[in-house]
Amino acid sequence: MRPHENKTMKQKPTKAHSAQATYYQAMRFYNAAEVILKEFEKRFVDDASAMHLYIPYIVNLAFSCELYLKCAIHCETGNEVSGHALFELFQRLHDPTKCEIMLTAHATPDLLKSTFNQELVSTSNAFHRWRYLNEDLGDGFGNPRLMALIASNLHRMISVRYPEWEPFYKEG
Repeated sequence: MRPHENKTMKQKPTKAHSAQATYYQAMRFYNAAEVILKEFEKRFVDDASAMHLYIPYIVNLAFSCELYLKCAIHCETGNEVSGHALFELFQRLHDPTKCEIMLTAHATPDLLKSTFNQELVSTSNAFHRWRYLNEDLGDGFGNPRLMALIASNLHRMISVRYPEWEPFYKEG
């Protein structure tokens, strides 16, 4: 019997496994965004052509934010969710989770309390807008600081709640 014919391999992963897999995927895209950002910052000082790195940075960051939101929602509700709009996904989080993220945002100088929701709405479709920028399907707007804040906070919160989800690789 070939591995792809094994019926046990066709079973859907459990919800816990699916949330954990989403967590790992979010981590991968966030780490990729961080690597790109470091390279962008290093090159931008001397080389204006480093701007070509900005779009992949935003796309990876926005997608990681989306995946972290989906993972957190799944962990809180037991339900898998779909969609790409960050604002709509954020609204599905439990209130204590939203509050914790917003409190961190309010401590960030350029993310005032009065503008958090406005910034999140305007950043909501960043993945789609930046991913399809070459097709003129968007204006490419998005607040990378807000996306990084949401992604890093959700990563921290999920890793505290699920310490057994040790990273599948060692950083360093």
